[in-house]
Amino acid sequence: MTKTVTDYFNSLPEDRFKEGDDGELTVKLTKTDITKLANQLVKLADDKDVKADLKVIVTSQGVSEADFDKQYTSTVKSMKDAIADLEKRKKMRRSQSMRQ
Repeated sequence: MTKTVTDYFNSLPEDRFKEGDDGELTVKLTKTDITKLANQLVKLADDKDVKADLKVIVTSQGVSEADFDKQYTSTVKSMKDAIADLEKRKKMRRSQSMRQ
């Protein structure tokens, strides 16, 4: 998952990143950017092998399999719901723009 996020940010044009005088780095993201990244993460999370690998890591640290499954399912559902909400808002704005 970290590689997916890193690759995504590395694919953005450099002019999206700004460095302040204090060294603080900011990046300009659009809703489309967030939706694309979230879709990539959901696709990855839907991979059975990825889930199995994460389960091994987390349960080896003392988390029960039941707790892992519950949290994993909840997290993936939340990401899918957020994507759907962003896409719904995007469609609503488009239809409002077309009316004007």
